[in-house]
Amino acid sequence: MKMQDFMSLFQGEKRPEGEVISLPDTFMTSCEEVEERAPAEPAADAPEAVSETGGEAPPSSARDYAARRAQSEAEQEEGKQEAADEAEETDEAEDSRRDPVAMARIASLLRKLERRENGPSEEDRARAQVKRDAIRKALTQRRYFFTEGERENNYFFHIPSMGDKSRRFDLNIQVEVEHQAVRFTAKLPFSCCSEMSMGMFRRYVDANYPLRYFAWEYDRNDHEVSIRDTIPFWDPALDEQVLDGMLDACLMTILEHFVVLEWLATGIMSQKPREKDRALCAELLEELEGYNPQGHQRMVKRLRLALEGWDED
Repeated sequence: MKMQDFMSLFQGEKRPEGEVISLPDTFMTSCEEVEERAPAEPAADAPEAVSETGGEAPPSSARDYAARRAQSEAEQEEGKQEAADEAEETDEAEDSRRDPVAMARIASLLRKLERRENGPSEEDRARAQVKRDAIRKALTQRRYFFTEGERENNYFFHIPSMGDKSRRFDLNIQVEVEHQAVRFTAKLPFSCCSEMSMGMFRRYVDANYPLRYFAWEYDRNDHEVSIRDTIPFWDPALDEQVLDGMLDACLMTILEHFVVLEWLATGIMSQKPREKDRALCAELLEELEGYNPQGHQRMVKRLRLALEGWDED
């Protein structure tokens, strides 16, 4: 086909029907070259290309892609291991900074568990014997009448009729080998029923506050009124001087509060109260009347009659 025939197609010239027009080879070759030079569309599962300014070129084969993926997983595992190592180092640093007092308490609890499972050791018995000898010496020097004995691996001392003529009580001292402690318990010779317990509780709030040794207690089951204290074996304060002071404190504390507590527990005053005891009883009575006079009429009436009986004298 001549060039002029080819151009006539674009100029709108009519050609006879049935005439075949063949395109030049240069035109077909050009189209094929264009198709070859056109970029192929990327596959759906191929990795994203990295920009020329942002990093390496994308992998050229599946083998390279698998290698890069394995390297990435290895780096992640290495990062996790480094984080775990840092956490372990932090825990070790915290362990080294722990309070030595807290660690000593934990060790003491472990020894208690072992003692409970296996029973007292020879070392525990030796410490208990030292405390027993010290208590016996203190009671003997005071010329107290006491009985001494041993029960269930514990040593005990019973000192009866302490106090004066109208204010007597018994003192029990128990050296507990298993619990590694010395317990002091002094029970008063009267009990407090539930009806009168409200006034007793109110007095305990003020009576216990200034005490250095001992504390007043009330047993709701047995209705006992007592004063107690406990000192562990490991406390260095439990020496002969402190033991002597505790015996004095037990005696003086009970004699000081005996009249008021007897009045609150029983509604009876077995002896004439001192002026400061009378004033304290009047103050407590007024306070108890203001709490709930309808619910505690019998208690308040008994307390008032007991106090007014000494006012007439």
